[in-house]
Parts: sequence; structure tokens; C-alpha cells
Amino acid sequence: MILGVSITNFRSIKDTFDFTLEAESGQSKADNFFEIELANQQKVKLLKSAVIYGPNASGKTNFIRALYNLTEFIKKSTDIRVESSIRYYEPFLFDQDTDQAPTKMAIEFALPGETNYIKYKYQIEFTRQEVLLEELDYYPKGQKHNLFKRTAPEKGNVKEIEFIHTGKLSKDLGYKEYPVFKNQLLLSKFGKDVPHEMLTGVYLYFDSIEVWNALDVIRINSLREEIANELLLPENDNLRKRINKLLRIADTKISGISIRETSDDNRVYFANDNSSESNYNIGRSRVSAQHTVYKNGSEVGVKELPLREESAGTNVLFALGGIILKRLERGGAIFFDELDNSLHPRLSKFLVRLFNNPISNPKNSQLVVATHEVTLLDKEVFRKDQIWFSEKNKYGVTDLFSAKDFEGVRDDTPFDKWYMNGKFGGQPKIKEIEFIFDHE
Repeated sequence: MILGVSITNFRSIKDTFDFTLEAESGQSKADNFFEIELANQQKVKLLKSAVIYGPNASGKTNFIRALYNLTEFIKKSTDIRVESSIRYYEPFLFDQDTDQAPTKMAIEFALPGETNYIKYKYQIEFTRQEVLLEELDYYPKGQKHNLFKRTAPEKGNVKEIEFIHTGKLSKDLGYKEYPVFKNQLLLSKFGKDVPHEMLTGVYLYFDSIEVWNALDVIRINSLREEIANELLLPENDNLRKRINKLLRIADTKISGISIRETSDDNRVYFANDNSSESNYNIGRSRVSAQHTVYKNGSEVGVKELPLREESAGTNVLFALGGIILKRLERGGAIFFDELDNSLHPRLSKFLVRLFNNPISNPKNSQLVVATHEVTLLDKEVFRKDQIWFSEKNKYGVTDLFSAKDFEGVRDDTPFDKWYMNGKFGGQPKIKEIEFIFDHE
């Protein structure tokens, strides 16, 4: 369960932005939050969903991208070559004080213990060449205990190898030390190289966090194939049935889907990210959309078309809807940028409501979306503490803020009307037509 995220000096997020999924007091829209008990018997209310609104180029995407970079860095840092730069380093470039300064990221989360949840905090600071700080703390009895901390060698210490750092586990984990390359994360070792009862569990939690951009066609195509491959497995029969129902209620005119395993000669390879490294997902399944055939107004059969021949919106719905239903079934967190891309606003709103409904979300999965679709800004869907806004100042710096910070805002406030009237800020500043043509 995610409690909060803090980002500093990442792209347009120059100053520290603290994002929280802890709910305010009050019982408004009680289905939109859930309660966990931490190790010190402290009860914490956490939101099931949140949304970030803002115009194009306001920086909301950069928050989602920061989460993507953080999770990818953890999952793939052991693949970084010794002398390579850290490609996840993307500082704010328009200020001489920050263009070479460290990026800082921190995330607080809770994992189930023997009798209740235990709070953790993981934080890193890094430049293009090395990780300056990496630390993992936890709160087993409400008090902070360190699990590990990695340190860089002191400058000028000839006994230390320049590109080697030392990761030191704490007393709680037996004071062990591990060497780690300066451009890699210690936590990654416990997911790839060194099994550890507690630390591998933390790594696997980060590995389960989903971060998606609906505009990233390559990754969405790869996700579509990943979902299709999973639906071939008998144990995913319930997931297949739910995706079938989702496609039907979305009025795609599809009566169902069929999935068949392809032969080796017919398999397709899809790049699964935008990196320069070659990572591919094998398309070993063929997905077809089933359409009812009519004669004189009566159903007479079914005809199948390859899913790729359907609309872009239908393909996006299959991919994103599939990963959403999968996460609802298994628990965890998912972050979406441009969820409304290629989807009707009512359908986007429906997908969000799946997380707020205890029937569809029994595992208390969490969803965070970034969008500029104002129809999603609905008081019937969100509480005020679930709504965030983004805007960019004249220096190119993004400011992100919560609706709850505004005086007079209540949970029954017409958020969409306030937003359109500029009461929350976060609206595009569009110049007049004459500005474009006045040089003629």
C-alpha cells in the first residue's frame, strides 16, 4: 500500500513535491478509502484512487514518469554497465543550480506483517554518474529502524575503488556488507543476485507497481500481447471472462474475444519499452474479436476479426482494461498517464470507479491517473483529498497542489465547474488568435 511519494529535481518538478494517498478524516464517500493498522496499532486511512489534472505541458506527466523511472531503476539497475551513465537521471535543466544537482526520490509504503502492516520508507539521491544516497527504513513498532544504507567512498581515499560503493545492512539484518557499483542500486541486488527474506520482498513490491502511459504505443502493444498470453492460462479464466464483459459494456460492438496459441513460425516480437536496450515480449497468442452476424435482423452466427483490425480505442481498452482488472484481482498499485486517451470519458470514469467500489476492488488496489479530461473531475467520483492540480510558471517549474488546500472546498463542491472557472488554477493560458497572425 502506497502512503506517499516525494520527488525533487526531476524534469519540470524542480522543487520538492510531496504527494500523499493518506485520506483526511471524515466519512464522505467511505468506499473511496480503506483503513490499515500499522505495527504500533496506529490506524491509517488510505485512498483507493487519486487524479492529477492540468493542461498540456503542465508537468503532471513528469510525476508519473518519475514513478516509472524509480521502479525501472530498481528493477533494472543491475543491467547498467559499470561505466555507463544513469539514464533515469533527468534534472530540471533551466536553472544553473539544478541542471547538475542530484535528483531525489522517496516513497513510503506499507507491507503486511504477521499481525498488521509495517511501514517502510525507501529513498535515493543520484546524479548522472552515481547514486549518492540509498536508504531503506522501516517502523516495526512505530519507531524508525534502518534496514540498510549505501555509502560512497570518501574522495581521495586511495584504498577505495572509485566505482565501488558499500551497502551496509543494519543491526536488524546482521551488519552484513555488500559491494555495489556506484551507478546501481543495492535494493536491486536482492531481486536479481542475493535472495533475502525481507529485502527481496521489498524488491518484489516495487516490481509489482504498474506505471503506464496510454500514448506509448510500443508499450501498449506489448501490454496487449502480455495480457493475451496470460489469458491462455487456465488459471486466468475469470480474468478472461471479465475482459469479455468489459468489452461488451463499453459498446465496442464486440460480443466476445477468442485467444489461440500461435505456432513458433507465426510469433511476433514487440519491444516492451523505449530504451536503447533490446527487451522484447513474445506474441505467442492470436486474439480475435467476435462479431455477431445477422440475416434479416436475426442472429445467424459469429465472425472473427483480428483484434489489431479493431479501433485504436478498442485495443487500448483491451490492454489497459486488462491490466486494471488484473491489478484489481491481485492487489497493488497502478499509475496511468493519459488514461482517457482513445477512450470515451464515460468509460475512463467507469475504470476509475472500479477502484472505489469494494465489490470490484476487494484487495484495496490503488490507482493514480493524470489527465486533462475535465469530465472526470466529478464530485460523485472523488473526494477533495483525491484531487490534485498541476501548473507551470514562467520559469518552467511545475507546481502541484491538492484541492483540499483551497479555502471553502468541500467534498460536494462542483469540482469541474470550479476548475473551468479558474478557481483551482491549472488551466492553459491560451493567447488570442491575433497573437499568432499579427506579424502579417
